Amino acid sequence: MPTPLESLWKFKFQFGNAQGQATSIFSKKGSFDGEQLTLDQRTYAVSDIAAIERRQKLVVMAVAADNQLHTLILVFGSQKLSQEFKERLDVARSGFWARQHRADLEKRGQVQDYRDAACPNCQATIILSHMPASPQLYCPFCETLMTLNDNGQSPANERVFRLCDDCGLFSQPQKYTIMYIWFIVVAYGWSMREKWCCRTCIRKEAWKMFWGNLLFVLGLPFAVIQLFRAYSGDWLGGSFRGLDTGNARIIKGDAAAALPYYRAILERVPYAAGVKYNLAKGLLHQDEPGHAAKMLEAALHDCTNYAPAATLLRHLYQELGEQQKLKELDAIWSIAEQQTEDLDVEETSVSDE
Repeated sequence: MPTPLESLWKFKFQFGNAQGQATSIFSKKGSFDGEQLTLDQRTYAVSDIAAIERRQKLVVMAVAADNQLHTLILVFGSQKLSQEFKERLDVARSGFWARQHRADLEKRGQVQDYRDAACPNCQATIILSHMPASPQLYCPFCETLMTLNDNGQSPANERVFRLCDDCGLFSQPQKYTIMYIWFIVVAYGWSMREKWCCRTCIRKEAWKMFWGNLLFVLGLPFAVIQLFRAYSGDWLGGSFRGLDTGNARIIKGDAAAALPYYRAILERVPYAAGVKYNLAKGLLHQDEPGHAAKMLEAALHDCTNYAPAATLLRHLYQELGEQQKLKELDAIWSIAEQQTEDLDVEETSVSDE
């Protein structure tokens, strides 16, 4: 398990609204001692924090209070600070769940079955009890899929890949700026927003921005930059080059056309549960659940705790009537899903403070 955090960490933040904008002019004080989180005048135990999501300087939390879940939106002064905030809480939360799980096994006389791992990326504790060893490890806290103990053969950029919020495919999501600038003889204006998605999903928006800014010229450079970023994966993707093109074929429902791109990646990358997960989703688009299930089984062979693959495979086993395989899968995942389910808690109310 990760080493204990220092006794007290102090920080400043602002509460935010549903649009991610700060609701106060001045910053508020917060602190975290490894067990309790204090935000202004409210204190929450680590066990009360059900989920944390982070995008840039913004952190969204689901916390239990007054017998219901509340959503807290926090705005930090820098990306570094928001990242440290999330990582510190994830280390503490995951450690709490791991200790609780180990204690439960001790009560049942099964402590020998306990197994965990520290995420090399964020140091959170990942419960692996009852799961066979595999070449890859998935962290449900930072959503990183990484290769372990492969004598340095894992791709250098492997840890930047994860599922895209828009298409749900294994890719490299990042922030894009969408900007339009217009002017006429006596007036001018502009609009700007940010979007977090993969290169494939931003392509349509980037072309729309290009044509929308073409007439007024001033916004054209911004559009060209986003277009370059949208199509740069085929030569800047490293060992995963071609992934964006393959994903584009999957989104269009043509798994056969995506296969050559994915096969080329699998020849370069020794273990790639995320790529096999994408291919399984493509096979589902072509109404081939049997082949999709086999591909998801291959993904779990590469990464035994890859939650996205296990979740989809459970649905397929139910659809295919594979009751024995479903029973075996549930037996392996009964413990780990207690961790992942807490990370996917449905938001029941919103609190702007």
